[in-house]
Amino acid sequence: MVDRRASLEQIAPGVSRLTLADNEIMHLFTINIYFVGEGPVAIVDTGTGAPEMTRGILDAWKELGSPEVAAVLLTHGHPDHIGGLGAISGATRAPVFIHPADAPAGQPFQPLAHCRRFRFGSIDVLTLHTPGHSPGHVCFYVPGRRLLLSGDLILGEGTVVVRDMAAYLASLEGLLGLDVDLIGPAHGPLVKDGSRRIRAYIEHRLMRERQVLEALGKGPKTAEGLVDLVYPGLDPRRRRAALTNITSHLQKLEAAGRARRLEDGRYDLARRGP
Repeated sequence: MVDRRASLEQIAPGVSRLTLADNEIMHLFTINIYFVGEGPVAIVDTGTGAPEMTRGILDAWKELGSPEVAAVLLTHGHPDHIGGLGAISGATRAPVFIHPADAPAGQPFQPLAHCRRFRFGSIDVLTLHTPGHSPGHVCFYVPGRRLLLSGDLILGEGTVVVRDMAAYLASLEGLLGLDVDLIGPAHGPLVKDGSRRIRAYIEHRLMRERQVLEALGKGPKTAEGLVDLVYPGLDPRRRRAALTNITSHLQKLEAAGRARRLEDGRYDLARRGP
């Protein structure tokens, strides 16, 4: 049986989600692993590597009948996604696929590239390079199921930590042409009406950008000071993530010539009226 803290469910024909408990607030206290395919399958992401988490993944694989694992597909290289890689790939003897920009040192892998296609039994999977959260982040689109496995590009609740805001917004905008009904995130619950969530994520980030510009319009600010203005009443556990996002907004605005960094480390509007 799957570990008692784990929950395995079929979310679409040929696609199952394993939900594992995690203790990180930024992970929404859950990590989701996906099994995709009819016949041979792919395992999407491998968890943190904690023994109970790895055991949960392998037990779920057995519960599915221990099908051939044709690939371990990694959305990106953060520890909560690749920590169990050695154990999972070793147990299943499956090749590992990850975008080279996120590949862990010393681990053999095969490179993922934008629009690379896979087929697992009767199910087609399309790789989409979606940087922003990390340079080599990818999503996996299952067109026959109108399903997007979004990794950390889109979460089940709330928003994500963004390290390159311009790239992140471009990644979201690149998804708008897809027919997406269901989003399977790496953390949190499933997202129904996926196309609406993609548009909402774009508008949310643009709203935050407007808030940053409005605050700078009242005078120069540090990134830390902007966190207090843009995220009033913020849970202290989320402060570091909020600071990363504010900094990413500032870097995007600076690159676009809309903000400038002063010698004292504060930011200001690039141009002010008379």
